[in-house]
Amino acid sequence: MKKGYLSDQGMCDPEERLRFEELISDLSSHFMKLDRTEVGPEIEKALQKILEFFDVDRCALFKVSQIKKVVEILYLVDRPEQMPVPPDMDAVRLFPWCYDELVLKGNVLPIKVVEVLPEEANVDKASFESLGIRSILLLPLQVVGVVHYIISIASSMGRNKWQEECIPRLRLLGEVFVGALERNKNSLELEERFRFETLISGISARLIKVPHNKVDQEIERALQKMLEFFQVDRCGLLQTWGDRKTWMVAFAAYAEGVPRAPEKTELPMSLFPWVTRRLVERQEVNQLNTVDELPAEADIDKQTYREWGIRSTLDIPILMGGHTDYVLAINAMLHECAWPEDYIPRLRLLGEAFVNALERGRVEEEMNKARSEIEELNERLKVENVYLRKEASKQEVFNKIIEQSDAIRYVKYRVQQVAPTNATALIFGETGTGKGLFAHLIHELSGRKDKPFVTVGCAALPANLIESELFGREKGAFTGAQERQIGRFEFADGGTLFLDEIGELPLELQVKLLRVIEDGEFERLGSSQTRKVDVRLIAATNRNLEEEIRQGRFRQDLFFRLSVFPLTIPPLRQRRDDIPFLVKQYLEEFGRRHGKQNLAISEDAMKRLQEYSWPGNVRELLNVLERAVIISRGPMVQIDPLLQADPDSKLHAGRSEERPAVKTEKTPAATELAGVEREHILIMLKASGWKVEGANGAAAKLGMNPSTLRARIRKLGIKRPGA
Repeated sequence: MKKGYLSDQGMCDPEERLRFEELISDLSSHFMKLDRTEVGPEIEKALQKILEFFDVDRCALFKVSQIKKVVEILYLVDRPEQMPVPPDMDAVRLFPWCYDELVLKGNVLPIKVVEVLPEEANVDKASFESLGIRSILLLPLQVVGVVHYIISIASSMGRNKWQEECIPRLRLLGEVFVGALERNKNSLELEERFRFETLISGISARLIKVPHNKVDQEIERALQKMLEFFQVDRCGLLQTWGDRKTWMVAFAAYAEGVPRAPEKTELPMSLFPWVTRRLVERQEVNQLNTVDELPAEADIDKQTYREWGIRSTLDIPILMGGHTDYVLAINAMLHECAWPEDYIPRLRLLGEAFVNALERGRVEEEMNKARSEIEELNERLKVENVYLRKEASKQEVFNKIIEQSDAIRYVKYRVQQVAPTNATALIFGETGTGKGLFAHLIHELSGRKDKPFVTVGCAALPANLIESELFGREKGAFTGAQERQIGRFEFADGGTLFLDEIGELPLELQVKLLRVIEDGEFERLGSSQTRKVDVRLIAATNRNLEEEIRQGRFRQDLFFRLSVFPLTIPPLRQRRDDIPFLVKQYLEEFGRRHGKQNLAISEDAMKRLQEYSWPGNVRELLNVLERAVIISRGPMVQIDPLLQADPDSKLHAGRSEERPAVKTEKTPAATELAGVEREHILIMLKASGWKVEGANGAAAKLGMNPSTLRARIRKLGIKRPGA
């Protein structure tokens, strides 16, 4: 202790020495009995007594941060207005020589006057002078061989009653302070560790039991609790993509006032190249108590952290399947933060619990989806079997559409025109004319022939069930809905949906049908999920829809949507030439069905069949023929004698009256084709407001050149009413 800047005087007054010893002993023994909550106030009282004993201006206990290289004021007492109160100090910058002597070498510094400090301490001297310090005693205090605390006794007037023989006793008192503080710290750390373990265990337990549809909510809740525990500003779970070019913020919790990133935000990895290599390639934890710890090669990362206001960060890679899929990130923005090493393994386990819950939820969701798809497939197969059985029975009839008459040949020509397209078709015709067979023919001649052809009889279903039949329903959608049901639109996806007797559809469902036609979208009953389908629509009616529109029973906009390509099936009375061929064909079929061969019919009976008006059309004819086959006792089939040409005969009077949709006049066979064509053109002219040209004109609807249409109108003698 011979250096000129150190005090080398002894404490000469024995009474003063005794008083000093008593002070140190009293303070030391007093600290042994303190409760944890009393340590801080008692240290301040002890520092005050030292200040008074040595008659100095300031006594302080500092805490040294080896990582941050700063000195933090723990406790300070001073004479009022003697010296400015220093902030937490960047010790390496302000006191490089003292920091080296105290912290690195562990030397005591009893500085008699700062003016005599060596030349290498010029920076320290300037810093002391800026704080008004003339003399100072600095005592380093170690914990497990490392300097963690410093006692400072400073004077602004050069008073330095601390003598060399006082230093061991002051150091002893400092160690008493440190012991009490470390006991406090250890106790607090134990409590904090217990809280941390309780937090982690609680979160993990909840994640194990949480339903898959609430995993996201539980992870967000857990991140918020971590945010509060560490008293940081942002906690998040980041996901890496297969191409390893971006991070995605999958989940995040924010402290109040911290800017929030948009949900599912993707961040280019190029913003953090050094950190990314550490996390992804080397699978190492990125633990930064301060971004200044980043090496020179991490300048891009450092710049990004500073731009984003991040001062400390802890990033833990979570390994799944041998590569990094997720990263648990904790950021401090308002202050720097030291991350306890022994917390990191537990945080990694927590991150794995997050990821396992997400993966479990994903697997459960996929299983539920697969289960739902299997259920829907089973439902589809059940429905399909029903349709296949129905269609199989229709197929024989379908293959035998008679086309001897010009009227039917024209209809089949029109079918061949529209079939290759996806246009909506509207088929007009009386009951029994075979509208469903022609709808099926359009499907079979289209590119959708290998997909389902689904029929819905709008008149055959109760009004309260049509909606669920068309659009499907979820379980519990209404009373009695015990299970989910796939609607006809879903079943017909990719194929054709035939709506028979569309005029019977309730008005409220006509609106929903219009939406499906326009957008291809609908919702099942009891579900808010919008479903999309690709369905070609064919509708049929035996009603006069124009009259229905006038009566307010059918929507005009739906009519226009449906009648993109109208077809009219002529009644049997307008195609009498087809009757002999129909009779021959179905006598053979019914004969095979009922075990009777080589059946024939007399000329008189055939004449009566051709002269009859057939209000039930082909369907009625088939019923008459099958009944005749059943009751026949020989090869000659006898037609019911009650079947007469007069429509008011007893046979006809016993039937329910059926009003034809399209009024037609009886015409000779040679003019049947012209009559059917005339009806088509009339319908389109009326639907177009007698407009021939333009996007909504009759020519566009008929797929004809306007001049050609005008020529046909003149030839067929069509005139606008009132013209």
